[in-house]
Amino acid sequence: MNGIFELFTDGQANVRFRLVDSEGRELAVSCSYVDKDSAVQGISHVRECAGMGLVQDHCSPMTPADTKPAGSRVPANGRMSRAAE
Repeated sequence: MNGIFELFTDGQANVRFRLVDSEGRELAVSCSYVDKDSAVQGISHVRECAGMGLVQDHCSPMTPADTKPAGSRVPANGRMSRAAE
C-alpha cells in the first residue's frame, strides 16, 4: 500500500502537506511552511524518518471510563474523538 503526499494551501495562505492512504483517508497533516520548496523538504524528512521511526507513548493513562465497550466501531471518517467531560 502506497501513501500519497498532497500539497495544499491552508486558510492562512501557508503551504502544508497531508499523507493519505490508497483509499483517500487522511493519515497525517504537516505543520505550515512558508512555500512549496520548504514543504517538499519536509516531505523528504518524513520519508527519511518515518519508515523505521520508533513509537513513544506520551498518552496519559486511561481510566475505565475512557475505554469503549467491546464491539464499538471507529467512525466512518477514521478519526476518534473524546466525548466532552
